[in-house]
Amino acid sequence: MALRTIDLIGVMASLFGLILINSLLMANAGFTLAQSVITLAICGILYAIVLGILMPKTNRQVKEVVKEVIKTVEKPVIKEVIKYVDKPVVQEVIKYVDRPVFKEVIKEKPIYIEKRVNVETPRKKLNIPHYNYVGSTQTKRYHKHNCRLGKLIKKKFKISSNSTSIFRKRRFKACKACMKRK
Repeated sequence: MALRTIDLIGVMASLFGLILINSLLMANAGFTLAQSVITLAICGILYAIVLGILMPKTNRQVKEVVKEVIKTVEKPVIKEVIKYVDKPVVQEVIKYVDRPVFKEVIKEKPIYIEKRVNVETPRKKLNIPHYNYVGSTQTKRYHKHNCRLGKLIKKKFKISSNSTSIFRKRRFKACKACMKRK
């Protein structure tokens, strides 16, 4: 395990500091030589422990990456194709035909596919009544049929009518948004 120069300088500086601290302790406190060596050893061990904890553990091996370059060269591929013919090649063969040659021509008849198309018959118009006013049994209010608040009424609470008299008899109040007072 080789030490780098930066690591070596750091170790030397720490040793110099420890020796300096030890000599000051020995001079000021009146330590003996044995006591100063023991304090030097304890400080060195503590320093090594602190460095071991604080220094990141790294792999100091330098890896060398060798890059291989692969070059591909395109060369034309030439294949010789040899075909063997069963019939011998005759250069001057001329035949005259005495009778006419008839070629049979077959015409295919087109096939018609039957496609069924469903044509819908017009539906009967549903007889759904159209009401001018809608009321709610829950809120005791009535609205015009196109009022945005009247469209929010659930089916189970909805009452429909063409006149407001039915709602007035049941003591419903008019909507303030669609039925403005005069």
